[in-house]
Amino acid sequence: MLRYVEKTSTFIQNELDLSEERRKVIAYGMEAFMSTLLGLLGIILFGYLFGFLGQALVISLTAAVVKLYIGGPHYSTMLRCNIYTITVFMTLTYISINFLYPSLALITGGLIISIMLIARYAPAEVQQKPLSDSHKKALRKSAFKLSILLALSVGLIYFFFNEYFALYLVIGFLWATLMMTPAGFTMTTYTDNLFKLFEDGILKFLKRG
Repeated sequence: MLRYVEKTSTFIQNELDLSEERRKVIAYGMEAFMSTLLGLLGIILFGYLFGFLGQALVISLTAAVVKLYIGGPHYSTMLRCNIYTITVFMTLTYISINFLYPSLALITGGLIISIMLIARYAPAEVQQKPLSDSHKKALRKSAFKLSILLALSVGLIYFFFNEYFALYLVIGFLWATLMMTPAGFTMTTYTDNLFKLFEDGILKFLKRG
């Protein structure tokens, strides 16, 4: 799949006479899109198997939409990203259903913390996808607009529709904003390295066998 990304991005580079730096940005975007799609399919599969597909989709899609505007860390390979994505959102969904009660204090607190983190850190920039100053300002402005829209939607849903639905929206929102913080980047780097050690261990075991 990565070979397909490289071939396609190189073809676009040659056709449009782009620099190597621009080709890498295009390749990064293609890989991110494919990784997101595969992760979503995994969430649908395991969410269905565990019996909480709807809740898992609300949490994960909320986080995915928010991340488009605020940015965040990425894993070094698509496989690691998808394993992490599926594991995290299955865990968040299970905890939300079984251990969290949608109190007004929890909902409000989650929204306030998320908006404060956006004000402090958004948008989070990664080396593979550098942002110009104008792009940063536009993303930051859009992130605040999205935050207001999401907060209003959560309020309406909480009071007039379903308290747990509001909770799932807030969990997805809060997780996305937490992951764009320095702690979120550190955790991603740490788990990425753990995945690498695990993969290396498997390869060594297979070679010995």
